[in-house]
Amino acid sequence: MAGLQDAVLSEWHKKYPDISVKQKLQSGKEADLWLVETQEKPYVLKVYVGTQLSTRATYTEGQWIREASLRKAIKQKSKVGKNLQQRLWTKREYHLLKKLYEQGAIVPEVFACTDNAILMQYLGNEQQPAPRLIDVALGKPIKRQTLSKIEQTIQLLLDNGIVHGDLSPYNVLWWDDKPWIIDFPQAVDIRHNPNWRELYERDLRNIRKYFH
Repeated sequence: MAGLQDAVLSEWHKKYPDISVKQKLQSGKEADLWLVETQEKPYVLKVYVGTQLSTRATYTEGQWIREASLRKAIKQKSKVGKNLQQRLWTKREYHLLKKLYEQGAIVPEVFACTDNAILMQYLGNEQQPAPRLIDVALGKPIKRQTLSKIEQTIQLLLDNGIVHGDLSPYNVLWWDDKPWIIDFPQAVDIRHNPNWRELYERDLRNIRKYFH
């Protein structure tokens, strides 16, 4: 199982009996990425590790959680709070990606999720996964086209009442001659988060800085 926890893989075997782990693609503070295969097709399994999920008020302000005790648990980073935050962020990322992909956004397609993991489209080939935008050298004409595509998706997000909140060349992948925006768990709802405009403007600055 290449280091993937038995319990996590066992849960996915219920959905996909033939799923197999190929290799670990990336370790992160919030999630690990695994290359898996089912029905002879590659996918990415994004598994939240639940130890470094953001509890900064900039992102969490406006989160709708009825029980005061659960809001307190998240703020205090207790075990219960971390588990709840993990479930919230996983489900939110899955549903956002699904909605945005169906509307034509340049985001990976998602196929299924559990409380702590998302099965999604693999961007890459047999030799290596897709590189990050920060690691790619683009010519000026392609840069203009790429910036336009990213800005269109940023606007599509806003039209859906969402701001990515942490957008930069580090969480945009480059594959099939186009950008793919990833990492949406911290995305904020502009209806409930008063910090959304600050985050929106920062997303635009970070992206435009790379292209200019």
